[in-house]
Amino acid sequence: MNDAIDKGLIIKLRKGKIQAFDSLFRKYSGKLYSFIFSYTGSHEDTEDITQEVFFKVWQNRENLNPDLSFNAYIIVIARNLVLNLFKKRARGNKYIYLTSRASRVYNQTEDYIIFSELRYHSNVSVEKLPTRCKQIFMLSRQNGLSVKEIAEKLSISPSTVENQINKALKLIRKDLGSKEMLAILMIIGSL
Repeated sequence: MNDAIDKGLIIKLRKGKIQAFDSLFRKYSGKLYSFIFSYTGSHEDTEDITQEVFFKVWQNRENLNPDLSFNAYIIVIARNLVLNLFKKRARGNKYIYLTSRASRVYNQTEDYIIFSELRYHSNVSVEKLPTRCKQIFMLSRQNGLSVKEIAEKLSISPSTVENQINKALKLIRKDLGSKEMLAILMIIGSL
């Protein structure tokens, strides 16, 4: 039921309805604030990042996919913003402090839930690929074969392999509807 409510709110938000944005903000801002604070330990940084997350949601409202988890989406944005903050501060000789703090508050359970959901959506997208395209993509991403190895294994040209991998990435990106989510999935090796 909660997903259906979020889906309806996201559909309205995509149309620019401020009330839908307010509802999502009220529903998720507290949890998001706690999540960010567990990393930063600073109320000021946490408030700034929370506001920036929802600013990005508003900016990207037309591209939101109502079928994907809004919670996972804002957590990914928040995590990226926190990491950017850590990188910025690391340049100011605070690297040791920030990395030790980040490792202490690292929440494996929440990460597992988020990335499991992302992995599920990416796997659904991969399953929708045309058969040959899917086969080549899986050999590349799951089996870790190079373009040359795939070409030799399937007796096709390397350019065909590259074209099929690019086609797969475009179709997956289109299906997921979020370039940021795709990038994260590729980084963690879910695809």
